Amino acid sequence: MNLDEIPNRAVFVAGLNAVMSASERLPGTVHCKDEDPSRCGPEVARILHERFGDVRIGLVGLQPAILKALVSRFGRDAVRLVDLNPENIGETHSGVVVWDGEKDLPRLVAECEVGLATGSSVVNGTLDEILEVFQQAEKPLILFGNTISGVASLLGLDRLCPFGRPG
Repeated sequence: MNLDEIPNRAVFVAGLNAVMSASERLPGTVHCKDEDPSRCGPEVARILHERFGDVRIGLVGLQPAILKALVSRFGRDAVRLVDLNPENIGETHSGVVVWDGEKDLPRLVAECEVGLATGSSVVNGTLDEILEVFQQAEKPLILFGNTISGVASLLGLDRLCPFGRPG
């Protein structure tokens, strides 16, 4: 399987998560449901505030519910956002302008104290770059969601998925 191709990486990551979940080595590999998705953003923001206090957050990957909760908890001026979708770049969501994820990631890292990145970066091929930029800046990076669960566990990466369910 050629892991240079996004569809193949998606299948590989899903398989890894399934195997690790079945071996009971990994909780939270299944997406939340019912009312949990609407509670996720506020819970993520609460946990980050509890861990880091009043900081500037750099969100890598537009997730509207999480963005809204971050802005509510930390303030619009304390949140920066990059995304790869050309339809989002330059748009404003929850009062935050979306920067270009390909060219503005270093700017985001320079302007934040803590990073929060979508776990789907492991599938779209941007995880290594995101990790490298945050590590070079010596700033914490938390990955969110269930897509990254297996990889985060194996690599010892900081992951947050408050309502992910066991497989």
